[in-house]
Parts: sequence; C-alpha cells; structure tokens
Amino acid sequence: MRGASPPPSRALPGARTGLDRALDLAAAGLLGLFLAAAVPQALFHAGRKVVEAANAHESLAQARARVYGEDYTRAVDRIRDELPEDAAYLLVEGGRPGSGGAAWVRYDLAPRRAVYLGRLDELTSGERMRRRLAANLRQVVVTFDAGVPPRLYERYRFLQEIDRRASEGSSGR
Repeated sequence: MRGASPPPSRALPGARTGLDRALDLAAAGLLGLFLAAAVPQALFHAGRKVVEAANAHESLAQARARVYGEDYTRAVDRIRDELPEDAAYLLVEGGRPGSGGAAWVRYDLAPRRAVYLGRLDELTSGERMRRRLAANLRQVVVTFDAGVPPRLYERYRFLQEIDRRASEGSSGR
C-alpha cells in the first residue's frame, strides 16, 4: 500500500469535487440568509436611535453626562475652564490600553491641542521626562477608562508624582 495514490480530490492542488462546490454554495447561501435577516433589523435599530437622539433636544453637556456620568462631565468642564482654547496640554493615558479614554477626553477638550506623552504605567522617571519634553507645556491631563473623570495636573506636580511612584516602587512596596 505504500505506493497507493492519494484520493483524486487531494492528488491535484486546486482540484475541486462536487462536494467542495456544494459546501461553498451552502456557506454562501447561509451568509446571504444571515445578511438578509440582520441588515434590515440593524438599520431599523440605528434609525430608531437616530430619531430618539433627534427628539431628545439635549445639549452636548447633557449627552456627555448621560453617557459618561456627572463626575466626568464636571471634570471636563473644569478642565475646559482652566485651559484657554488656544493652549496646548500634555496628555497621558492612565486607563486600560485601548479603552478610548484619551481619545474621548481629547475630543471633549478640543480645540485645545494635545501632546501625547504615553501611558501612565510606562512613565517611570520625572527627570527623564523633563529632558524628553521639548515643549514647555504647563498642564498635564491624565485620562482613565470611560466614565472615570480625567485629572488636570500642573506639570511640576505631575513629574513629582511620577518620581514619588518610582521611588515607592524601587523601595520594595
């Protein structure tokens, strides 16, 4: 049996049997059936949400409070009051990677320009950050996961906090 040839469907690369074609057609048919059932339902749901939003008559601040909570809205409003519109600030992401906190806070603080420093857990030395910062920006906004209010720091206090955390980490705590 050593010299037996493999089945014909396996013998030639690219050779297809009737069963292969039938399975492909069945898969395509099921995909079409799924789309025919899901797309109208999704469009109806999205349309209903658009109508709800249009009839809500809520301001941006009210919508933000409904989605993210009152604490987040108050924090963003306080930061907007403290940062002039033509100012820039340093942005640090303190939440889970990819949570979107930094993107939403940046959006909510627009048109103020953000200079992204990185993730909070990656910042380990205030002195190294002082040397790295080319821009002399005075404020740092630290963002967290959705719904958790961002925090505004003066740069020197933020760098002191980074150094404090690094020294606590190196002392074995």
